[in-house]
Amino acid sequence: MPGEPGYNPYDNPDLDAKFAAEREAQAVNEKRLKRWAAWRYPVTVLDGRPEQWARKLAADIARRNAMGDPMKTTPTLFFPGDKAVSAGASDTEMKALRELSTDEIDALTLKAAAIREDRRARARTLARKIAADREATVAAPEPLSLTDLLAEPDDGPTYRMDDVWPTAGRVLLAAQFKSGKSTLVGNVIRSLVDGDQFLSEFAVRPVSRVALLDTELDSRTLRRWLRDQGIRNTEAVSVLALRGAVSTFDILDPAIRSEWAQRLAGADVVILDCLRPVIDSLGLSEDKDAGRVLVAFDALLAEIGAGEGMVITHMGHQNERARGDSRLLDWPDALWKIVRDGNETDDDGNRRRYFSALGRDVALPEGLLNFDAATRHLTYSGGNRRDSAALASMPALLAMVSAEPGQLSKRAAESQLCEEHGLTQQDARRTIAKAIKDGLLTVTVGARRSHMLSLGGVDPFAPPLDVSPDLDDSEGR
Repeated sequence: MPGEPGYNPYDNPDLDAKFAAEREAQAVNEKRLKRWAAWRYPVTVLDGRPEQWARKLAADIARRNAMGDPMKTTPTLFFPGDKAVSAGASDTEMKALRELSTDEIDALTLKAAAIREDRRARARTLARKIAADREATVAAPEPLSLTDLLAEPDDGPTYRMDDVWPTAGRVLLAAQFKSGKSTLVGNVIRSLVDGDQFLSEFAVRPVSRVALLDTELDSRTLRRWLRDQGIRNTEAVSVLALRGAVSTFDILDPAIRSEWAQRLAGADVVILDCLRPVIDSLGLSEDKDAGRVLVAFDALLAEIGAGEGMVITHMGHQNERARGDSRLLDWPDALWKIVRDGNETDDDGNRRRYFSALGRDVALPEGLLNFDAATRHLTYSGGNRRDSAALASMPALLAMVSAEPGQLSKRAAESQLCEEHGLTQQDARRTIAKAIKDGLLTVTVGARRSHMLSLGGVDPFAPPLDVSPDLDDSEGR
């Protein structure tokens, strides 16, 4: 009591008892939290539970999931037991909850990560849509009933370039390594703006403006090669040398695509030479994402108002098709190809090149490309690789048979063509077969049923006969 020895005004038995009880309760609660902290439970166990702690915990988790950053936050699909204890769950209620196994925890962790990735993808898709709605100038087409569609008159197939490039069509040029694709592009541009026949064979409906986006050649080489073409209407051609700046051509971004559309405004035809550097600069995969770039290129043409477009791509080394995404073969209205003779690894720069085209109302067989080095002009002529190989070796074959008429068998001629003239067995057989078919050689049956060769007519490869008048002939014959 006050005034007594040892009196302390802060001593209060009632408060001491209260604090002691609180400390004991806190110790018990911490022990419970520690006990249940290692247990995991699915969020779904809270569904429909009437207890206040369950409703409160479920609401807190739902709120955190809804407010989390969709690009960074992983949603909560399970919770530790101490969260339920903190919310007010008793030990009896905790024992009634179903605990997750290790495999179930792993599965829910994977599902949460998948939900986060899906949110990221939806956020990116929405961002592109918002940008497209803000920037796009192309109006979506209105639906047309089949009745109205069929009531429209039919037009026959029309072409920008006869037989190879349909009007309002997309062209994909697939070319083998160092086969002359840039030279062909120069020929295309000259024909489009000057109205010259394409490859000296196909009539062209000229356009007012062509835009060339070159991603591979430096400006000096591009300037020299285009100068050699002798293009007359140079003001009709816009050239953009993108080597070293390909990353600026990010047409997957609607805003950047609209900037490029303004830069290329007025172009009737846009040529992209070539596709691979664009894919690389955007960090995309050639065998999976090429189609995305082509769709964006279509959108660019639509924003520009360009009627036609051409994209150049490389062929794979092991076959003769465009390398990369199979979508490449679905996209064009016409697929152009340039291929070379012989082995891909052996080229002296003089191997023959061949051009072909296939697509909608397009079916041009493979034909030889003749190259004029002075003008860089190309000319298309008949004859595929098989026929050209046979024709090239025909003089040697006829000379061999002429030296031994009726004495040389087909097998011996085949061996001699291979050993002395470097032909493959297949090409040697094709040469002999063509000579027989064309009547240049005849076959007779020799000893042991061998097939002996003889000349069958005038040698078309022999020098012409001298038919000039004989001055000593009084009749002048």
